[in-house]
Amino acid sequence: MKGWKKGIGALLAAALMVGTAAGCSTSMDEYATTPALKYGDQTVYLDEANFWLRYEQWATEAQYGLMYQYYGYANMWEASIDGNKTLSQQMKEDVMAQLIQTCILNDHAEEKGISLTDEDKTKVTEQIAKFRDAFAEEFKEYSDASDESIQGWMEKNALAVKVWDAVKQETEVTVSDEESQEFTLEYVFVSNSSGTDSTESTEASDTEKLTGEALADEMEKRLNEGKKFSDFAEELGTSSSTQSYLKVDPENTSVLYQEGSTMKTGEIKKVTAETGWYVIQCTSDLDEEATEKKRAEVEDSKREEYFNSVYAEWAAAAPEYEVQKAWDDLKVDQMIYVEKPTEATTAESTSAAGDATTEAGETTEASTAAAGETTAAETTSAATTAAGQESTTAAGTSEAETTAAETTTQAETTAAN
Repeated sequence: MKGWKKGIGALLAAALMVGTAAGCSTSMDEYATTPALKYGDQTVYLDEANFWLRYEQWATEAQYGLMYQYYGYANMWEASIDGNKTLSQQMKEDVMAQLIQTCILNDHAEEKGISLTDEDKTKVTEQIAKFRDAFAEEFKEYSDASDESIQGWMEKNALAVKVWDAVKQETEVTVSDEESQEFTLEYVFVSNSSGTDSTESTEASDTEKLTGEALADEMEKRLNEGKKFSDFAEELGTSSSTQSYLKVDPENTSVLYQEGSTMKTGEIKKVTAETGWYVIQCTSDLDEEATEKKRAEVEDSKREEYFNSVYAEWAAAAPEYEVQKAWDDLKVDQMIYVEKPTEATTAESTSAAGDATTEAGETTEASTAAAGETTAAETTSAATTAAGQESTTAAGTSEAETTAAETTTQAETTAAN
């Protein structure tokens, strides 16, 4: 289930409650008595729903606000995801679906014999304390939630996570060698464009530069002499990359896979590509570390698939739910994160902007220093249901049949891979 994220990060993700400043007509004093979601005979009030929404908003802004500025968005929440909805609308749909999903999973805790231990509750309490320490005073205007309220909300989420994990672990899973064995290549791509990947060559003269195939040939020669890519990276102005691949992957048509799959450990090869040359060294024709990592990923994926099948049945049989107008009135239309001016955060933010590779319109899983530790109180992410609509029914709708694996995560970046 792609939507479940380890770590208290997204869990603590919304202790910033918004009042009229966020565009909601309901006063903050009324949040605790204003329904946001009716689920069977249960009611999720606006204070809880807003709790999750505002921290998700805060944490996403904290990590990716600068990236959106880099792409020209003064307010990231105005960014369009698919031309049909804004990032703000997607965030709200995701958080509401998270709330619904938590209700459904908690409904099955007793039948699975699952409850929170004292240790689980203590971990939640500890994380609340860290959360309080991390948030600046200026955010008080967005939150008046008591520790007692936050504890209750987070314990509900923690219980749902334990149900999720228990279901995943109850199935037998096997992973074949074909599904997991990987080999690893280290390589440099040299473009055939004039002047690209060029460098001064000490082998030739102080002024002569190696470019194109001459540069590729020089690297191949040095590797065959026993040198490593790192030994001449600075001199030749090159930077190598490392990538692991499944040994058996018929659908992979990339040049690196096609050439590398038959290479032996230590073997070196120069390969002509459409726009240049690859200089490749096989660092391991059977990488045990990469294989074990892949095996764990495949096993987890299979457990997720099993969970999804169980969850789909639960969602189809769940009580009717109705999203209330008060939730629709709650807006995500202002930036609420204020960065604390420290040297560390400034350097990190500058780097983040310079290295931004995610297209505007995507988001990524919120992650902050205050929210980085894994505890029993983990989080669900919003499933792609019709939760953003004013009213819908869990049983008998195509949206409700959507499983947690079909979660629209707030984003994926190259770093996530």
